[in-house]
Amino acid sequence: MLFLLLLPLLLHPGGSHLKTYTYTEARRRLAALLDEAQRTGRVQIRRREGQLFVLQPATQGRSPLDVPGVSAGLLAGDSAAWLREERRAAGDHQGGQDAVEFDRITTDPGQMGGLPCIRGLRIPVGTVVDMVADGMTPADIVDTLQDLQVEDIEQALHYAAESVR
Repeated sequence: MLFLLLLPLLLHPGGSHLKTYTYTEARRRLAALLDEAQRTGRVQIRRREGQLFVLQPATQGRSPLDVPGVSAGLLAGDSAAWLREERRAAGDHQGGQDAVEFDRITTDPGQMGGLPCIRGLRIPVGTVVDMVADGMTPADIVDTLQDLQVEDIEQALHYAAESVR
């Protein structure tokens, strides 16, 4: 879990009801404050000179490839389509090797922001891959997402693997 550490907090006087820790106390109890921030959403720390900071869990971007401040102007579906086309073209130059087809993976710019999804359902491939990475078995995933089939999970994993080759 990532934490956004010590951001200056601009509040009106009396604008918060959170417990405020001193800087010294925060240094001594950092692990406990991180746990509390995880539970409550944020923790406040006041320095001796009165400056107030907030410690809160950072939200992660939708993709590990997202770069703050950089916009490629592409939707997720656009980049997947570009990647497929590049692979298809590269396959044509490598002795006619066929690109892998994924009949259970769909992209629609009007659904889920164009993210690759399973069979047109609102279940992104990334969600399924995350569930596997978290240690869930295919049976656990199918129990949780009852619209899925084991074959969907297998193809989502192959799709993810193919997308990073």
